[in-house]
Amino acid sequence: MKHERHVVAVQWPGLHSLKAAREAIDSGDEVEIELPVGTHYMLYRHFHPDDNGAAAEQLDAAGGAEILEALAAIKGLEELARLEPPVKRARYRVQLTSPEPMLRLAPPAKRRR
Repeated sequence: MKHERHVVAVQWPGLHSLKAAREAIDSGDEVEIELPVGTHYMLYRHFHPDDNGAAAEQLDAAGGAEILEALAAIKGLEELARLEPPVKRARYRVQLTSPEPMLRLAPPAKRRR
């Protein structure tokens, strides 16, 4: 039976956010985690520490579990570190976008034969 991929949307922080994200990764589904709007400036500063510009507008960071490691260093997002092992194991891609902070965890693309 073929598994149909779904997008699982969760809000952070939430009572079941971490559990829902881990279950989605285990199922091979894409995960979208809506981060608190108030974290935009902290996220931008963390990923662009040398930018002295006053306007911290767009943020777009992509990679693997190292993005989660960086996010877990920010107050209030520490629990995201618990997603690192399943993301590494499943070889998911991680993308962080902001000013409306969104974290996307996507399974690797299937190879065509």
